[in-house]
Amino acid sequence: MSDTNAYRILIDIGSTILKIASKDQFGVKRSFISRDMSMPVGHQVRGVLEQLKDEHPNAIFRICSSANGGLRVGLISLTTRYSGEVAKRIVLTSGCNLVWSHFDSNKNLPTEKVDAIVISGGLTVSNSPFQEEWMKSVVRKLENDVPIIYCGNTTLASILLSNNPEAVILDNIIHDDMRINSAKLSTTLKELYMQDLVQKDGVSMLQPFSEITIWPTPAICERSFRGIIENRTGFHLSPPLLMIDMGGATTDVYYGRELIADLNELNVEALPVNRFVFSSIGVKSSRDSALLKLNTYSRLYDLIQCFSEGDTQRRYAALKDNDLSWIGETEMFYLCFGLVLESLNDGLESGHPIALNLVSTLIITGGASKVCEAAVLEKIYSLYIRRYGYPAPDIFIDEQYEIWNIGISTL
Repeated sequence: MSDTNAYRILIDIGSTILKIASKDQFGVKRSFISRDMSMPVGHQVRGVLEQLKDEHPNAIFRICSSANGGLRVGLISLTTRYSGEVAKRIVLTSGCNLVWSHFDSNKNLPTEKVDAIVISGGLTVSNSPFQEEWMKSVVRKLENDVPIIYCGNTTLASILLSNNPEAVILDNIIHDDMRINSAKLSTTLKELYMQDLVQKDGVSMLQPFSEITIWPTPAICERSFRGIIENRTGFHLSPPLLMIDMGGATTDVYYGRELIADLNELNVEALPVNRFVFSSIGVKSSRDSALLKLNTYSRLYDLIQCFSEGDTQRRYAALKDNDLSWIGETEMFYLCFGLVLESLNDGLESGHPIALNLVSTLIITGGASKVCEAAVLEKIYSLYIRRYGYPAPDIFIDEQYEIWNIGISTL
């Protein structure tokens, strides 16, 4: 480990801005640089790093990135309850975007494109005709142009390799004694994330600058959230906590199992810390897909009213006529916030509803923390709880990106 008193420069490469925090024993200085979309992000960041290196020759750099929005993963599993749920949690806590899950061997795989497919399922046992037939049915559906990662019953690996010789074979994520074995799958996904990031954005040139492996930003935030829940940080926030990280490409949500509504009835194994990513809700690269979702948003007029100060009718009519001229970055964040709450409340994408009425503290981080006002967020949140007479949660807006700062500093 490096000297704790050394001058550290922490950098988060986002989809719209670069966040920079310079730390020494006297405190933290923060700055923000807009992404130059006319050049690959790797080239822009390298120029920033070289300038910082000239100014601070002895500085130690740590870098994380979500510039490509995260690795898009599809999951195929033998079961939904245990091995499937374990694999899902490993995918999410590794900083990936789980695009689809497939558990029914009688149906075709989803058609939505992904960067990798993870296959899990079953304990490592031999002579299991049921598992063998399941694996053969899976192999018949796979395409050869997507990387395959297998982390199930290792005795079935030969069936997969016969048709997919390039597949990555890992140890089973479930030990014979039912303990979870997440390390190798998590490491492999993070490596694939970096390969994907390098191919798309030329980030490979930045690794020599960084003291640590360049981590996905969502995994950094998950680390911080876990630390807050376990009282290992300087944050003292009243639980239960719900954290929403809204950015340009995605919106990530972090929550504890106590917020999963009707958990005992859902037949799922929930972890103490859970993450779900809305890969199509963001204010920049996911703007169009987010706006499309508003067509079916049930509280659109009420949502616009929360931040329009008497101009609700005009804005609502303009949006219905596809006039988006009034929607700036701030308005877009509020609209995205409403979409996320709608889905969490109904369980539309995560698969299980979140009990918004039980949240004691709402944490807002990411790009939204720079422009959103707590009073407006409270109004929007109240759309989902006021009919039941529940008070709105306390709202902590992470304006200085302390959540990210803690996560990357403690690696």
